[in-house]
Amino acid sequence: MITFLNSLDLLTSKKQSFKQENKLKEFRKIFRKRMYNNYEEAACEPLYRDVFIFKNKNKIEGIAKICFECEKHLIIGSKANTHNFGKSGEYKILKQLIENN
Repeated sequence: MITFLNSLDLLTSKKQSFKQENKLKEFRKIFRKRMYNNYEEAACEPLYRDVFIFKNKNKIEGIAKICFECEKHLIIGSKANTHNFGKSGEYKILKQLIENN
């Protein structure tokens, strides 16, 4: 994971920090445990252009790599099952949240 984090500085063209309480509330709504009934999944290979690093007191608690094009993700550090993440419109909400920062 350290190698991945160190390589982010080489790859990223834009870095954003979300410390405002209203933005943090929105992220908590998106990245929360929930139940899903039906879902579809894309057949493409994800290209993770967006990476979210979640910190608490400067300690990394989790990482979420997101591909908005095919709506796939890789979430590291969550104890919950994240397989169905995004099936309730989280990708759309998350994209709006980062575009309006």
